[in-house]
Amino acid sequence: MKYQKNILHNQIPGLHKNLKVLDERFRTLFSHMGASDKVALAYYCFKKYKKKNILISDISSNIVTVAIKDSKLFAGIDACILSRGLYHGVLDLEDIRRIDRGLIKAGEAFYKGGLIYRLGISEEKFFENKFARECLKLSALLQINSLFKICEPDLIVLAGSAVENETFRDEIYKELKDLCDVAIENNKVQAVGASFIAKDIYNGAEKILGIDVYPKFTH
Repeated sequence: MKYQKNILHNQIPGLHKNLKVLDERFRTLFSHMGASDKVALAYYCFKKYKKKNILISDISSNIVTVAIKDSKLFAGIDACILSRGLYHGVLDLEDIRRIDRGLIKAGEAFYKGGLIYRLGISEEKFFENKFARECLKLSALLQINSLFKICEPDLIVLAGSAVENETFRDEIYKELKDLCDVAIENNKVQAVGASFIAKDIYNGAEKILGIDVYPKFTH
C-alpha cells in the first residue's frame, strides 16, 4: 500500500519544548508536557465548549493536564513531571536512587509509579478504597491548581477513565466547582478530537490551537 506524504506530515505533535506556541517558561522548564492524544483531547474541548481559556485534565493510567489560553495551547503538566495516575507516575528521590543502584530502569519506574502499584490495590478494587481515591484526587489537583492561576480558565474539563467512576467524579467535582464551570467527558473523546483536527486541516485550517499546519494540506 502506498502512503501519501500528507498523511505522514500532518501527524499530531505532542507538547514539547520545540513547540513554539507553548509558553517559553514551560518550554525551558520541561522537555515534554503531554503526548499527541492530549492535543486531540484539547481540540475536542475547544471545539465543543467554544471557550478561549480551558484547563483539561485527563485522569487515567497517568494524569496529564493541558491549558488553553486565548484560544491557543499554553502549557501542560505531564505525569512524569508531577503526578501519579492509576499505573504511571513521577520518579521521586527513592526511584532515582534505585535507578542509580541498577535495581530498576527509569522506564519501569515510571510505568510502575502509579497508585495501583504504590498502594497494592487492583484496578477493580481501587475506587472502592477511599484513601486510594483521595490520593488520586490530590494527584490531579496538584496539576490543575498549578495551572489554574496562570491560565485563569473559564472552564475545567475532567476526562479519562477515572472520572467514569461516579464516586471519584463527584468527589473531585466538589473540589473544583467553586473555581469555575466544570465539565465531564468520557475516555474516548481524544479520537473525536483527532477527527476534528483532520477535518479542519482538510478544509484549509493553517493552525490548530496555535500549532502551525505543515506542510500545507492539498486535496
